[in-house]
Amino acid sequence: MGGGQATAAMTGLQGEHFGGHHVYPHPTQFFFRDKTLYSGNIRKGTTVCNPNGSIAFQTKDAVLSLRNKEVVYDAVGQPIATLHKKTLSMHGTWQIFKGESLDKSALVADIKPGLVDILGKTIKVYLNGSEEPAFIIKGNFLGRSFEFTSGGRTIAATKRQGALHSVSNFLSGQDTFTLDVQPGVDTAVLVMVTLVIDDILSPTGKER
Repeated sequence: MGGGQATAAMTGLQGEHFGGHHVYPHPTQFFFRDKTLYSGNIRKGTTVCNPNGSIAFQTKDAVLSLRNKEVVYDAVGQPIATLHKKTLSMHGTWQIFKGESLDKSALVADIKPGLVDILGKTIKVYLNGSEEPAFIIKGNFLGRSFEFTSGGRTIAATKRQGALHSVSNFLSGQDTFTLDVQPGVDTAVLVMVTLVIDDILSPTGKER
């Protein structure tokens, strides 16, 4: 990615793609609590919290037959984004839309995992229909430990919680990890992309 392209990518990340205020002048952390338990054909939703424990975003319980679409809600329960897997995509391309619409005018991002398996892939994210990726994601996806980079700069990273947390989370049917975002970046975009990666890695992810 050349200097001009890198600058354009960072400019895209600094915008507010979902309205409200999701770009902060300080580092921001989110906790992902993924309720991986199943009840019949229902997959439990994911809650994304601030460090103080308040809900920032959440997905609701979903019927497993509705695998290609998931709505994300904000702190007050309003739909903020829709995660959508393109059914005719050869390489598992996902899209993020503003609100509940799947109209092209509401498209925020295309997420393209690449040509290899999740064990070794690089995920590229394109904003607003751009032909150049705004950022690239690499790392241990299965371990929920990966980095978001743009123009050679790390803009965010995920990390699974410690062993003690992992045991308690397993017993309660929850998988917990954090997302740390650097200042000046649209946190909502990175949260939505992280939710997509979590969906890809879910037990039904390859079918979603």
